[in-house]
Amino acid sequence: ECFEYILNSVNHPKSVDLQAISGFYALIGTLCDHPTSQTSKNLTSSRQSDYIRQAIDYIETNYSRQITVEEISNHVGINRKYLTKLFNEKMDDSPKNYLIQYRINKACRLLKQSTLSIQEVSHSVGYTDALVFSKIFKKVIGTCPREYRSANFMS
Repeated sequence: ECFEYILNSVNHPKSVDLQAISGFYALIGTLCDHPTSQTSKNLTSSRQSDYIRQAIDYIETNYSRQITVEEISNHVGINRKYLTKLFNEKMDDSPKNYLIQYRINKACRLLKQSTLSIQEVSHSVGYTDALVFSKIFKKVIGTCPREYRSANFMS
């Protein structure tokens, strides 16, 4: 209808420009009223997936440092609350829990395959306090790091 209105503006010789502009604004208004089109949804979903991928890449690259969710969201270029919302929707987890799980998985690998001390493992996966690391490890894995190593060490 908007395009027809713009095309028919030539039928109004005294106000052709105003009629065409009016039709153009009506077209823009109509497009703005329908942002939930499939294309828009696909672009939004793609953008959200890209944010998640960037956050995961950042975690995987920087897990050995004391990074925060705030730092991750700043790297991605979005608000911390929005990143958390996206993670909850797309990953069924929070960025904080994902980071913890990633670190603990890396710690498990180190405990199985290296002779690093618990404190060295703790530092290697981003925890400066070995006691905090041990508490988090036990909460996630169900046993303390020392017992885990005893049961799983591969020389």
